[in-house]
Amino acid sequence: MNKLDPLEKLLNAKLQNNEVELNFDSWNAIEKKLPSAPKSNLYYWISAAIIIGTISSAIFYFNYKNTNTFNKNTEDNSNDIGQNNIDDLDKVADLNEPLVDENISKSLIEENTGNANLSKENSTNNNTKESELLNEAVNKSQDENSLTEFDNNTVHNETVEYQNSKENEIIITEKTILKAEFSSSNNKACVEETISFNALQQPNVTYLWDLDDGNFSDQPNLEHQYNEPGIYYVQLTVSSETDPNVYKKSSEFELVIHDKPSSSINMNSIEENGIPFNQFSQSNNDLNTIIWDFGDGSKSTEFEPIHRYLHKGNYLITLDITDENNCSNSFSRSINIDEVFNLMAPNSFTPNGDGINDNFIPESLKIMDVEFTMTIFNKFGKRVYQTKNIDQPWEGIDQNSGQKCQEGNYLWVVQLINKNGETEQYKGAILLLN
Repeated sequence: MNKLDPLEKLLNAKLQNNEVELNFDSWNAIEKKLPSAPKSNLYYWISAAIIIGTISSAIFYFNYKNTNTFNKNTEDNSNDIGQNNIDDLDKVADLNEPLVDENISKSLIEENTGNANLSKENSTNNNTKESELLNEAVNKSQDENSLTEFDNNTVHNETVEYQNSKENEIIITEKTILKAEFSSSNNKACVEETISFNALQQPNVTYLWDLDDGNFSDQPNLEHQYNEPGIYYVQLTVSSETDPNVYKKSSEFELVIHDKPSSSINMNSIEENGIPFNQFSQSNNDLNTIIWDFGDGSKSTEFEPIHRYLHKGNYLITLDITDENNCSNSFSRSINIDEVFNLMAPNSFTPNGDGINDNFIPESLKIMDVEFTMTIFNKFGKRVYQTKNIDQPWEGIDQNSGQKCQEGNYLWVVQLINKNGETEQYKGAILLLN
């Protein structure tokens, strides 16, 4: 065996330098190192053949084992090693450089050869480290389709999350700004009375009013009349223009509608001291206010007024009433006056001193007990007489000259203040006969 020591050293040196191939020159060098033996020594040749075969097998096996280990490690860790491993492959041609990382090679060699001398703790640590390295390489070496799918999923999820977040934001914003609030001009009204409804103004919303009488409106502000008495519940719905499903309803607003007061006009003709009058009345006793318009410029607030029409004609009487609910109504009726009430004044007199019809003054002034002024004008419009005393009638004398007036027609005018404090004027013609 001592003769083989140089060969063993050569083989060990080659194996340590990872030399894979022994060419022809190498074999010649090996043969030169071997001691010469007698050609007749059969044992020598057999031993040499066995040694050469063993060396060839060992070299082939070692080269095959390292090549498989290197290829497996390179394939599993291609993404970790990257471009540097390509440079390392170039260095493999130089047998003086290691094929793989020392730690990885050690771990793989120990795993493949099943070295029993390694401790359980080192083996566990090495396996863990190898597993982490392999997992990292696998994670980084996902193919292009997988990476694209992952990115698409990521973008999709982010988009969905954004959309959901945006949708929630819109809903929350709408719920915050939508206010179904409004004001009304009154919570109690009367039939055919105009009521105003005004919604709280908001941007980007639509309005819908339910007026509870079969009528609806989409205006923010409106005026409405109810034609029937009763209790109505008004409600406003405010909806988002961007999303009609987002809306808010107001609470129901109770509105009481009262009916109008009813009444009718009654008229009667009466006389007081020979003077004709018209008496009026109405049929409703539950009224707060009442106003009569007699159609000749005169009015009254009495419940049963008495009125005199001074001239012939057709007059329209109007009655305005208001009840305890502050609801009003109006009624009208016409009346025809056939005779002129002219203070019951005569149309002629004879101031001749016979004691019969010797002076002139309207008979009604004698019984009315009111302040008055009577003026007499001649046909030229000149005033000839004036009096404010019922006891001083006109006796046909011109106050300006003190002379007796000539026969003919004269104009009289009476202006008085009636019991209601109103001014009344009467006028007519009187014929003076001597």
